[in-house]
Amino acid sequence: MAMHGLTHRMEGRAWNPWRWALATGFARGQGEFLLSDCNDFARRIDASRAIFRRAGLEEALSGFVPPAWLLSKAARIEVRQSGFAFYERYSGIVCRDVVHARRLIGFGSLTAIEARATAAHGRWQALRAPEDTRFAIHPADLARPSTVHAIRTILAQLRNRLRPLSYAEYLLSLS
Repeated sequence: MAMHGLTHRMEGRAWNPWRWALATGFARGQGEFLLSDCNDFARRIDASRAIFRRAGLEEALSGFVPPAWLLSKAARIEVRQSGFAFYERYSGIVCRDVVHARRLIGFGSLTAIEARATAAHGRWQALRAPEDTRFAIHPADLARPSTVHAIRTILAQLRNRLRPLSYAEYLLSLS
């Protein structure tokens, strides 16, 4: 378990063509930290930490996975200075400025087309040679039966070749 943001909603508009494509095509407005400045990021992280503490989930405060794995340059600087043992990017888990576990199997289920496409990508990734693989599931993914079926199938394939680890266990294995 790791912190994942506060609202999942990106505020503002991306004017840079690359950021616009990420914000609308990939994240569909859910890249909460794509346009954040230092103060906005710090405010949202503080609010998130307070929620986790009230829920008794302090162990989740060691890591951070931004919605859609997107961080502005300012947010990336802040996340490095926020005391997290690790954070995730689309390209992998960043621990002490080294990127690990570069393979990602993630799901999107906002539309039926997205659900089918991400499930097909996940099946393909699971067939590749075993290596460090991140498996990302959102609670909303469990509302679509076809995605649940894909998750179960892919997890069964991976369990035969890889040993599941929590973030904490994985980071310990790197030492």
